[in-house]
Amino acid sequence: MSAYDLGFGFAFVRGLVLTLMAGLSLLSFSCSASALNAPEQEVIVRTLTAEQIRELTEDKTWIIDFDNSAVVSTTYYKVGGERFTERDGLVERLQWFIDEQTDRRCVRSAFGSRCGYIVSFGSTLKICMQLNPLGDCSYTVARIISGDRYGLEQRASF
Repeated sequence: MSAYDLGFGFAFVRGLVLTLMAGLSLLSFSCSASALNAPEQEVIVRTLTAEQIRELTEDKTWIIDFDNSAVVSTTYYKVGGERFTERDGLVERLQWFIDEQTDRRCVRSAFGSRCGYIVSFGSTLKICMQLNPLGDCSYTVARIISGDRYGLEQRASF
């Protein structure tokens, strides 16, 4: 077995462990409510705490599907507060932080800050801009990957 095979095996196992840890953390959310997904199906809705958001965000790449459109964004959240987002081939650099008092992840830009709740709808993670009442949840988390797998930081225009 070559060193390459060992590296690939380690990366596979590490990715599997991270995926399982993320799934287990989804089961331990503190806030919950009920929402109807379909008339015959009830889905449990839970918001993540600031600590859970930090664990799923720092040094991770999020791939987000924008509901009802063909737009997909890829964002790397660097430890220390920088984030790098690619949309349509362009990479943008912004600052991110967690609002500990309201359990929201926020982005700071030249236009001010905007924040969103990370919410679990059963096994699906979404970003919602409003919590009570729940609304504007049009961002679906397709995947969370450890590290800056796509080199977004190096590709960002400064």
